[in-house]
Amino acid sequence: KTVHILLTPLVGVTAVALDDTPPAGWIVSHISHGGTFDAINGKVKWGPFFPPDVPPEVTYDVTSAAGDVGVVCFVGMISLDGVNRPVCGDDCIAGEACCPFMDADLSQPQCAACPAADCAAMPGSCADGRISLSELAGYACAWMTGCNDDLSGMTRAAFIWRNGECYCWDDADLNWHPTTCPAADSGCCTPSGRGSDSTAGSATAVVAWDNLKKGVRSSGDGGFNWTRELQIAITVEPPPGTSATAVAMGIPRGWTVVTTSDGGQWDEIHRKVKWGPTFGDLAQSMTLRVRWLPDDAVRVARRSARGGLAGGFEGVVSFDGMNQPISMP
Repeated sequence: KTVHILLTPLVGVTAVALDDTPPAGWIVSHISHGGTFDAINGKVKWGPFFPPDVPPEVTYDVTSAAGDVGVVCFVGMISLDGVNRPVCGDDCIAGEACCPFMDADLSQPQCAACPAADCAAMPGSCADGRISLSELAGYACAWMTGCNDDLSGMTRAAFIWRNGECYCWDDADLNWHPTTCPAADSGCCTPSGRGSDSTAGSATAVVAWDNLKKGVRSSGDGGFNWTRELQIAITVEPPPGTSATAVAMGIPRGWTVVTTSDGGQWDEIHRKVKWGPTFGDLAQSMTLRVRWLPDDAVRVARRSARGGLAGGFEGVVSFDGMNQPISMP
């Protein structure tokens, strides 16, 4: 949650300072306007400010303690020239009603390839129950380049963004759903139903293999080394009403990626070729070509002979945050 405290000091005040005490054990971060957290007393503190340099609002983020239940409260105080007054407003919330934020809506570890993935660099865009355009693009970039491997979270964020941006957590099916803006402070609500069941088990994805090239040459010990290229043709059929689709194909060691179609990117960290997100429910197709590395060719050939040409390759397709394995006939 983000705590907002609006400041309206009286005319003629010379010095303003304030503090706010969040529930015990809650984690405080991203304090605005030079504020600091006093861990000894459990208070967030600002000031003193001197007119006209008194901010109209100060903010900080809090993350609830694990297992917090019941009603939890905040206590704040503002001091105007030494006269204390309470901070008014929403002091207490039901701890058990706090639902989780989507990862795409939280500050991410810095991703050098995608600076926008650190949404803390974009004031007001973190942990607000809303997936903004910059958050979606930053998280998708981080997924594509290997800073994270959250395929379902990325397509769910795209689904939310395409269907109104605000979201809530539904405990009934353990997932996030679009909701009217602004989202409830608790993060928990009844889903709007806009496409919330569009991914229920009706998607198909078929992988076709085509043997393109095979070479044989003698080795020094009288054996053989094999070099072979395979083309993997993936066909994706989203269920009706799908908003966002993405595909990831895992490449086993001993193979190298030669080419990919349709903007597929190689994630070296997770050894996957990734496509997406794409939008809409039209059928899609993409291909990649892979090659056995010469020094591993014999070992891989034997393993592949036991498991079929698809041995060791594993693909996943994600529709609006719901993952399915790609069938490998």
